[in-house]
Amino acid sequence: MGISLKNSTLQALQPLIGLPMWSGGRAANLVWLQFGTKRTVVDRSGENEVGDFALHLQCFWRIRDSKTIFVAASDRFYPRGDPFEEAEDFDWTEPNMNRCDEKLEELFHGRRASYLVVQSIQTDKYGGFSLSFRASLKLEVYLDDTVDSEKWRIFRPRSEDKHFVVTKVLSLDKPPR
Repeated sequence: MGISLKNSTLQALQPLIGLPMWSGGRAANLVWLQFGTKRTVVDRSGENEVGDFALHLQCFWRIRDSKTIFVAASDRFYPRGDPFEEAEDFDWTEPNMNRCDEKLEELFHGRRASYLVVQSIQTDKYGGFSLSFRASLKLEVYLDDTVDSEKWRIFRPRSEDKHFVVTKVLSLDKPPR
């Protein structure tokens, strides 16, 4: 019997334990998060800082503490500032224009790095997971559709190592007869 999606997800995310999550941002519906030691790389767009690991999310996710949701995937559909203010030229796909961008900036510039160190990981059999940080912070990731498309990936930036990519529910328990 092969390794389950739950176990392979845990195995792929295990290296994050003890590493800080120090940066994040968004490009259209993809959110990227950086973990580990910062290093500068040069590519076609110039110099960029990357971590030991990058996590790309293209499914439902949220960062919360024990009392409130701090930022979530659907925040990208609201403008910066007052989410209920009519913004006639609002385009959620534009960089730095939406509430998700604003809240991610607050998270990484407003919190001390010691709070954003991965303490533990929980996974589910559908490819979802949660990362627990200090001070009751959690990143929760859920597959939110049944389409065979990329949901999330973890990889080592600028490395030849294989990426771990979840595209859909790959293994379900057999239904009872």
